[in-house]
Amino acid sequence: MQSRNKFGIVLPIALIAYFLILMDNSIVFTSSVAIGQDLQLNQMMLAWISNAYTLTFGSFLLLSGRLSDLIGRKKIFILGLMIFGLSSLLIAWSQQAIFTIFLRGVQGIGSSILAPSTLALMMDAYQGEQRSRAIAYYGQWWYWVELRSVNWWLANHHDFMAGRIFNQCTSCFDAFVVN
Repeated sequence: MQSRNKFGIVLPIALIAYFLILMDNSIVFTSSVAIGQDLQLNQMMLAWISNAYTLTFGSFLLLSGRLSDLIGRKKIFILGLMIFGLSSLLIAWSQQAIFTIFLRGVQGIGSSILAPSTLALMMDAYQGEQRSRAIAYYGQWWYWVELRSVNWWLANHHDFMAGRIFNQCTSCFDAFVVN
């Protein structure tokens, strides 16, 4: 009987980190109206809640991957996780628009570190067929998290009712604590 190789801890950690990035974007997109109301933002300022994240994520992605190569994947991954987690916590406590926008930019930097380092950690940890399977799981993770999630279904079939109920019962910033 042939034994199957176990993935160990690297794949679950990589998938959870990727999940954090995906979940963060879903929370902001579905809670943008409540965020705007809580911070009394006009449309331009509200757009910067997403833009700050997107711009820093895209701008630092290449640099983050290179730092991962130079300094070490595990060290950079932990740094990205700390930046992302701390900025999420500070956003949850923020009550000022400019501070929230700034922290969303910092959160984008943390995500830009997490995204390439999760994949790089998997490339180092697995070889051959196991690597192919790990990358396939990583690629399918988006589908299972986003397209099959309750949030997606509710958002498309019930006009964001779940997000409205959550934001009426709690502050929209409680969602950042979930991160």
